[in-house]
Amino acid sequence: MTSKKKRKPAGPTFRTELARRAKDLGVRDEDLDRALIIGQIAGLLVQDPALKGKLAHKGAAMLRLVDQSERLSRDLDSGEIRGDHVDGRAVVRALSTASAKRVVLRVVTNRPSPNGISFLLECRALRGAATMTIQLSINWSEPFILPPVKASYVLPGGQPITIPVMQAVERAAEKVRAFLTRGEASDAYDLWWYETRVLTPTEHLKLLGLIRRKCTNTVVRIPGASDLLVRFDAMRAQAHEEWQSGHGLVIAGTKPDWADVDRALLRFKGRTPRTL
Repeated sequence: MTSKKKRKPAGPTFRTELARRAKDLGVRDEDLDRALIIGQIAGLLVQDPALKGKLAHKGAAMLRLVDQSERLSRDLDSGEIRGDHVDGRAVVRALSTASAKRVVLRVVTNRPSPNGISFLLECRALRGAATMTIQLSINWSEPFILPPVKASYVLPGGQPITIPVMQAVERAAEKVRAFLTRGEASDAYDLWWYETRVLTPTEHLKLLGLIRRKCTNTVVRIPGASDLLVRFDAMRAQAHEEWQSGHGLVIAGTKPDWADVDRALLRFKGRTPRTL
């Protein structure tokens, strides 16, 4: 009587590897999945002829993809480089190609505002679970101050991709404006990452002028703008409280001590004008 051959255990798949990597990083599968999909969407957008040379990406998603931040973003922020209006139909077309349909199942266009347009993207989860929704926002309220640069990263399947991105120092200046506006713990983390891992000494010298120009934008209203340094301290206190609760922070790594983050915030405060 012959014994049946034992079946070899199945090897790792993309799904199992994603789950393993998420576990190693201490985050949910869904959060890592989302970050990978955002990288795919960013690449798909700039392939459309009507958007090429017009769009460049920015925000926390780029800090993750390009500057290797350990914080995972939920959305993708982009901007029209010259501050011109973007035709939403071109965005829908870019995300409806045969290759895009492997990722994006449905595009819902929200009503445009005078300053931009947003989309809700129903995406196919890489981990094989239910779909997930990602928000794409495209802003045209202000032209980029500095010319965008080309940045590269690798897609989940191993394919390298190059996209236009707002320069890191300008992204940092926008993040200071965001911090002054809302004072979230995630903003504090991003500023700590810019300060300790990204910006060069030459870029540090550009910050004061860039922060001033970003804060004088009439579209983005900063509460308490009559004294930005007092406002900065109020937002530091608010971010510290949120930091202690852990609300809104998804970090694929070790959470830094608040004292280190606050030191970085104080350095950005030193580059922020008191009045505009």
